[in-house]
Amino acid sequence: LELHAPARHEVVTARFDARPFGFSWAKEQHCIMIRDMRPDGRAVACGVHRGMMVTSMQFDVGPPVTKPMEIIEALRSDRVPATVTFGWKRSKKSLMAHTLAGVELVEGDVP
Repeated sequence: LELHAPARHEVVTARFDARPFGFSWAKEQHCIMIRDMRPDGRAVACGVHRGMMVTSMQFDVGPPVTKPMEIIEALRSDRVPATVTFGWKRSKKSLMAHTLAGVELVEGDVP
């Protein structure tokens, strides 16, 4: 079993000229993950999906923000316009060895 992000949505860069952006987020380990989306929100219109992570933020003035704690501060601020880059977190999945209806599954790690 190999899991991939949708081909046309590996990375999404969205320009937001106003707030709210239309998504809720949470810090998970060292990532800022998108938890929920407003169906009529700005992020949905830009192709952002639930389960993506925020990889960077860029305001018109200043350097790009890429560290998790700095991204959190930027998301909590009221600064706009902002360009936000989203991506998919790579995760390892494993399958346990079983035989089901004549199909044999063998345990292995998926990168």
